[in-house]
Amino acid sequence: MAEYVHSEAYYINNADFYQAMVERKKEVTDAASAGRTKPSVSPFIAKCIMDIANHLSYKSNFARYTFRDEFVLDAIEKCLVNLDKFNPDISNNPFWYFTRICYRTFIKKILEERKQTFIKGKIVSQLPFDVFSLADQDSDGLYATEFLDIMQQFGAFNDVVAKEEERMAKKKSKKAAVKSDKATLDDLFEDTV
Repeated sequence: MAEYVHSEAYYINNADFYQAMVERKKEVTDAASAGRTKPSVSPFIAKCIMDIANHLSYKSNFARYTFRDEFVLDAIEKCLVNLDKFNPDISNNPFWYFTRICYRTFIKKILEERKQTFIKGKIVSQLPFDVFSLADQDSDGLYATEFLDIMQQFGAFNDVVAKEEERMAKKKSKKAAVKSDKATLDDLFEDTV
């Protein structure tokens, strides 16, 4: 059996990326002192950020989502917004800095999409029958009601709605338990004073 040989070729060279960020920081400070606008992002930095976001989206945590492209675009946008907040004097690892920004953006997007899917599911499950207009050939309204029945009974949103309602109920019960525990502690302290 052949022995595994680790490749030293990574898709981003962190030393080069760091050097480009140091040069970027110098250009930005020079432009600010001269009263000019910020310089545009260099193609090398832009490619590094795009590669980080794209490669992170292939990680098993995020690969199966249908909105993976939105992950990548939101992460690139967030990285560009926070580009000049990277301080080369504090850290020499821009790869980690931008990977964390991308990761947090992906998580935020998942939570937003979960909320939107829950809202869509609630809307579909509670649609009235008169929402759909009848087609010319559907004079008795049979097709419109069958479509809605199928959507409500066998829809893909039923699981999502049930899970989200269960999660929200657990969250409410935890808050109620914390409030009741706090009330008993307050009562205990009032008795001793």
